[in-house]
Amino acid sequence: ISYQLIPKLTVALAGFGPSAFATRAYPDPRKLQPTAWDGDLSNNPDDYSATSKGAPQRYNLIDSTILVFYPSLAVAYEPLPWLSIGLTGQVVVANTAFSQAIYAGFGPGEDPANDAIANLDVFSKPAFTGIVGLQLRPLEGLSIGASYRPGVSVTSKGSLDISFSDAVLQTGQAGGGLEQTENNATFYNDFPSLLRAGVAYQGKGWLAEVGGTWEGWSRIKEFRVDTSGVKVFLGDSEIPVPELVIPKNWKDSFS
Repeated sequence: ISYQLIPKLTVALAGFGPSAFATRAYPDPRKLQPTAWDGDLSNNPDDYSATSKGAPQRYNLIDSTILVFYPSLAVAYEPLPWLSIGLTGQVVVANTAFSQAIYAGFGPGEDPANDAIANLDVFSKPAFTGIVGLQLRPLEGLSIGASYRPGVSVTSKGSLDISFSDAVLQTGQAGGGLEQTENNATFYNDFPSLLRAGVAYQGKGWLAEVGGTWEGWSRIKEFRVDTSGVKVFLGDSEIPVPELVIPKNWKDSFS
């Protein structure tokens, strides 16, 4: 929504959404049979092969939804007939939810019956970034433009709830019961820098355009969740909940 305050000076309110990179769903071990999630506690080692073979990615990610929006305030000014400048301030608003399996057995091993599912749901603290844009019109009909937005680091706070399988809960009964008493979590992640550039030429009855975009996703090495505010007890003894780290190591993208 834009309004021209005075000739050659315009302000605008805008909303900006990034690439939809973060809605993902993979096999959920709780939906595979047979499974310890429905009380099947047979000692047959083949009982959990459906989980280990059907959802091998469960320790990395089961599903994720990251919704991001940038409320924006922009100002555009034309100091010269052939030059326009734009500045945009943005607030990053993000809601992140994902789940992954963590090993919750009381002894060594990687038996899927001893998995627990960590479910994260957090909302971002205010983080700020912006866009600077430039447009040149050196010749009649010719327009050259570019814009840049620096990357931003975002801290989000919310809950991390752990769902234990029936096998883990039954084993925990021998130690006085397994219980989660606190679920405060902090999620740290980054968003990429963004560079756009383009050239347009308006001829008589025709228009030609070419543009390019670079997104600096290589700054995202991992998703990291601080679990120091998550408390789980076995009887009267606290069980440490490890920091959750999902490796990413993404690469820059071009279009």
